[in-house]
Amino acid sequence: MLHDDLVLIAAIAGSVTAGVILPATGRLIEPYILVWLGALLFLNLLRLNSSDLVAVFKKPRQIAVLSIIKIVALPAGMYALVYVVMSLLFYQSCSFRAFQQALACHSL
Repeated sequence: MLHDDLVLIAAIAGSVTAGVILPATGRLIEPYILVWLGALLFLNLLRLNSSDLVAVFKKPRQIAVLSIIKIVALPAGMYALVYVVMSLLFYQSCSFRAFQQALACHSL
C-alpha cells in the first residue's frame, strides 16, 4: 500500500511540475484530454466493486485529504519552489526587482 501511495504522489508531483515548467506542451495535448480521461474512467470502472465504492464514501477522509493536497498544497509548493529558484537566478544575473516586475507583467 505504501508503494502505491508513493507512486501516486510522485505522479501527481511530476504532472504538476511538468505543467508549471512546460505549459506550452499542455496546449498540444489539450484536445485529447477528455478522450484519455474517458478511457481511464472506463478501464477503472471495469474492475470496480460496488462494496469498495460504498466503503470509500462512508469514510471520505482520504479523498478529502488527497484533494486538498492536489488542489492547494501542490500548486502552492510548486509556485514557491519556482519563485525561490527564479529569484536566485535573477538575483545572481541581474536584479530581484526585475524578476518581480517580470512576474507582475506575466501574472493572470
